[in-house]
Amino acid sequence: MAGMNFEASKEIYSSALKCLLDQRGVHAETAVAALSAVCGESLLRASPVDISQLPPGGEVPIAQVATIGPNMLGHLQILLDELLVDHSGDWTAKVPEEHLPLRDPLKLAHELRPVMQELFAKYKLDAEQAAKASCMALALIIRDCQAVLPPSVSVLIASNALVLATKSAPVT
Repeated sequence: MAGMNFEASKEIYSSALKCLLDQRGVHAETAVAALSAVCGESLLRASPVDISQLPPGGEVPIAQVATIGPNMLGHLQILLDELLVDHSGDWTAKVPEEHLPLRDPLKLAHELRPVMQELFAKYKLDAEQAAKASCMALALIIRDCQAVLPPSVSVLIASNALVLATKSAPVT
């Protein structure tokens, strides 16, 4: 990702970490889940689904979003390869109990939404561009958390949270 979208990704990354920071620091698994959900919510907003007709957290008709999550996960794989992050492993395995995020990904996306929407507007990103910029920020977090969270586990968390956010109406 080049130019302004990379600058947007870096600011998405740093802003998300600031929002998630508490007295103990930033929980890596929760940061991965949060940015994955922001990415998934942006993808959903870029889709033809009229989410205004769904209750918050309600299930999105699967036929309308069946490929958007998996396609973005493919994009994440490419970004991780470009960042030289070894993400080998089973992307469909269950996240180990000790690596579950501390908070619900959909609620995290809701909490980050005002800051993210401000950044998306600042960089003039439409929903699809916002999803790609958020995916790049996610790849950067996965890279930077390698010392405390194996990338193979990060991608499991990312996969679960991103797909959940593409299949659920945003919470309010």
